[in-house]
Amino acid sequence: MFGCRPWKDADCGVGWRAFTLVSRELLERAVEAHGHLGPFLVLGLRMGLLAERLLGGRVQACEVEVVGRRPLLCAVDGIRAVVGDEVSVVGGGGISATFHGAEGRKITVKVRGSVIERYARVAWEECEERAREVLGEREENILLVVGNPKHGSRWPGDSPELGVS
Repeated sequence: MFGCRPWKDADCGVGWRAFTLVSRELLERAVEAHGHLGPFLVLGLRMGLLAERLLGGRVQACEVEVVGRRPLLCAVDGIRAVVGDEVSVVGGGGISATFHGAEGRKITVKVRGSVIERYARVAWEECEERAREVLGEREENILLVVGNPKHGSRWPGDSPELGVS
């Protein structure tokens, strides 16, 4: 399916333990639907999985605000692999997604600008290697979270951009 299977130590030099947030099956399904493994596909997967974890269950709907060009649009396919068809897309700057859960809870997850800059001009032949970097990266290094799924739009006393561990 793709050259490197990120869950095999011998193939990638990194064990699957580093990728526990993205299951092997989900990654394979996303790559099959999208057509290739790349960093923005994985960023979308990580955004969707983080939202599900913070909302405490299945995401019911999602609005993605993204620059209308590749490779940034690839994140939408990653989010769809987690959320399903309940994803709408509007033009905007960067990559940001508002996820809606049960009981009116919502949370917004953004890709850090420095991450977009790092991966936006990756050569095609480096896509899989860069995707593996994103798979193994700590959430707080790649994503920002805005909104508290239990208490409205923000955590009291916290800044609007919160790193997540």
